[in-house]
Amino acid sequence: MITRKRLAHALRKRWRKLTEPRRGDDVLVDLSRLVKPAMIFDVGANIGQSSQKFARRFPSAAIHCFEPSAASAQRIRERKLRGVEVHALALGSEAGTATLTLGADPATFRIADGGDEAVAVDTIDAFCATRSIQRIDFVKIDTEGHDLEVLKGAAGMLAAHRIAAVQVEAGMNPENKLHVPFEALKAYLEGHGYRLFGFYDQASEWPTRQPHLRRANPLFVSPELFARPAAR
Repeated sequence: MITRKRLAHALRKRWRKLTEPRRGDDVLVDLSRLVKPAMIFDVGANIGQSSQKFARRFPSAAIHCFEPSAASAQRIRERKLRGVEVHALALGSEAGTATLTLGADPATFRIADGGDEAVAVDTIDAFCATRSIQRIDFVKIDTEGHDLEVLKGAAGMLAAHRIAAVQVEAGMNPENKLHVPFEALKAYLEGHGYRLFGFYDQASEWPTRQPHLRRANPLFVSPELFARPAAR
């Protein structure tokens, strides 16, 4: 015979299961099930929207925030986010300088020839070597078409599987000329042993407003997570 107490417990358990986010709903929820992030890189941080979410979800994590626009980087600093260190520079395939194309919306700033603002460029590998960073738990990349170059600059860390999870912004159809095609990003990361975990933030075509998928933010995970028990 089921007691009232046992029935209440079963109902609460069932309710939690029904209301908890499903895989693919929230990248930070899914990430927390895979690993306990202690080191996070926010590449193409804009004005710190993602870093703010990271700091709230993982309050003990060290978060390195990379934003090439000096004005946008300053806006992030003014937020005074816990655990966030802001770097006013771009990340790419090699160290040097580049130009940033500006616009009315900071979210659309991008590295391009003949841009408006000169910026310094570093690589993830070189930055980690300088800072003696041995492992990154999560790298989020959103650089408006420069994501593959950022990955190439992390070739050493990726080859050694010292990055646990990587999220990129990918173009999902031929009409999208801004973002790196998903196939190119997938091929590069799979070449280092990484595998696709899921898609997030899927958006249909704009400005034509066609129903086909324009872009998405796929998450890839390193081989070391394949056999690892879920994070507790």
